[in-house]
Amino acid sequence: MNQNAKTKRPFPYVAICLIVIAVLICAVLLFHVLDSVGVVGKLDKAVVSQNYSVSANELAVYEYQVGLSQLANQFWYYQYGLMEDTNGYTKVFSDAYEYAYYMLPNYIGTGAFADQAYAYAQQYVVYCEGARDENKIADLQAEIDEEVNTYMADLKTTAESGNMSLRTFIKTYIGQGISESEVRSAMEKYTLGYKFANLKNEEFSDAVEDSEMTEYLNNNKSSFYKNYYHSYVLVNNSLKDEAEKCTSIDELKVVLAKYMVESKFDDTYKTKITDAKITDPNGPEVTEKMVLETLLAALGIKPSVAEKFVGDLTVETEGATEAETEAATEAATEAETEAATEAETGAEAETGAETDDKEEPEKSYKRHFSSSDTDAYKKAAYQVFTTIQSSLTTEVNKITRDATIAYADLSKEEDLEKATALQKWMFGDKGKAVGDYGLVEEKKTSSSSTTTTTYTWCLVTKVNFYDQEKTKDAYYVKLTDDKTADGTGSDTSTAPDNPKTAEEKANEFFSALEADKTVEKFDELAVKFGCISEGGTALKESITESSATSIGSDFSKWLYSDEREAGNITKVKIGSNYYIAYFVEENEETWKVNARASIAAEELDAWYQEALKKFNVEVDTKAPAETETEHVHEEGDTSHTH
Repeated sequence: MNQNAKTKRPFPYVAICLIVIAVLICAVLLFHVLDSVGVVGKLDKAVVSQNYSVSANELAVYEYQVGLSQLANQFWYYQYGLMEDTNGYTKVFSDAYEYAYYMLPNYIGTGAFADQAYAYAQQYVVYCEGARDENKIADLQAEIDEEVNTYMADLKTTAESGNMSLRTFIKTYIGQGISESEVRSAMEKYTLGYKFANLKNEEFSDAVEDSEMTEYLNNNKSSFYKNYYHSYVLVNNSLKDEAEKCTSIDELKVVLAKYMVESKFDDTYKTKITDAKITDPNGPEVTEKMVLETLLAALGIKPSVAEKFVGDLTVETEGATEAETEAATEAATEAETEAATEAETGAEAETGAETDDKEEPEKSYKRHFSSSDTDAYKKAAYQVFTTIQSSLTTEVNKITRDATIAYADLSKEEDLEKATALQKWMFGDKGKAVGDYGLVEEKKTSSSSTTTTTYTWCLVTKVNFYDQEKTKDAYYVKLTDDKTADGTGSDTSTAPDNPKTAEEKANEFFSALEADKTVEKFDELAVKFGCISEGGTALKESITESSATSIGSDFSKWLYSDEREAGNITKVKIGSNYYIAYFVEENEETWKVNARASIAAEELDAWYQEALKKFNVEVDTKAPAETETEHVHEEGDTSHTH
């Protein structure tokens, strides 16, 4: 045996593994320490281009903006019933942003809003490169500085309102380790980006010619052209044959009234008259006709409209009820007859026409039953009438008047595939003309393979319509009485120790505006009188005549006067309130506004796609969020402000 042989020592696997684990733990701890103070976020680039980059920390600022906006929208969805508020948030929070700030910390660092933030960051970088390439930064710098300073000041005010320092606010709502300077840097890129995007959009918009808009109109009819129509989905398919003959809403009402009486009279009559042991001097068949006639009278339907569906409803009534019926009929038609007679007499007096050949006023249906009836039978019959009338009213209220439907070119296969049954009916063959009517059949198959068929009655009221209205741009505010110490008045924003009436405020506002007729002065006064918040604007764009009329006819007449010129101001009293307005301009026809915006958006998007390549814009593919996003500019929005 060799005494010099060395004993083989085991390899220290366990010790080395422990050392490796310790090193990894230290590395992880170091990473978390660096991450907690923002070092990792400073180094990690989310979006880069030739001259700009957005760090992970700066991206968090955009996530904050997106999150704040989306959570506020969520609250509004709860508030308006678009989403079910199972947790009762609308009862706990009175304001959408109060709710948003409460919820936001739950999402910080989770990447919940990263997709949209990446998309915006990419756009800001592209537009920043564009501004640099076209030497626009110097021209925009003063505005950028002012807006970013305002943003940071507002952020600080928001923090203070929550009893926080700005640093704590950023840590809580934007992300740990993110500095104030990084928030500012992110907002500088954002502000430069959206301002240059607006400049490019204006540049492309101003360059659009009338011929281009007309060509765009003709090539995109589905976006502009539409038909108007009345419609009603049949409550029962048994109405198909009669509804198909209806040429007006009044005729459709007749069909519905007839159906409701036929389907509900027997049961209602049994409950209200037979089971109640009420004596019917006329018999159920006559009473049924009387109920139908009373329904048609209540709807204001003339016999000339209804007779092709219900025939002659003249009935013979018995005993005392006949006199009552005649009295009710006379009362219902007396005013109408007198008005018609007076109109005819007046016309004849003016023209000297002969009076022997006067046309008799059109006959009206009788109201056989009323709420004032005291006779037991007539009281019961009135209950039959009102019960059926309730069901009829429900259906009549479902009749849609002047709905619109977009044009569909069914000669194109892609349009045909997407067309609804109504579009196929409306635009098939040579298309429908005004006054055309009929039923649209639609079949739907459920997941259980059950097929249901519905019929919709339609009447065409306007064809090949596109919006040629010229809308207006104007500044306007409403001034109301201040709330007084005793709690009266409508404006609770003003302290009650110095209340003013709407008239006093309007006179003061208008006098100051007369001395300085500028839009800047208007907004300044609007802030002073509590109509808008600081930094906001009272400008209302694309005001339609109908929306102006809804405010008040005097306001609408002023705004839509042919004499209106830029810089005109007015003071209008509407009810107990006053409106002050400043006219800016009349817009192009609405279809032109929309066509111009669409053409400019297409031009801007084409520029954007080229800029992505030109400036070598890249998104960090290592990030977990999807980064390939479609670049879309909604109409009137090139800023992507959140």
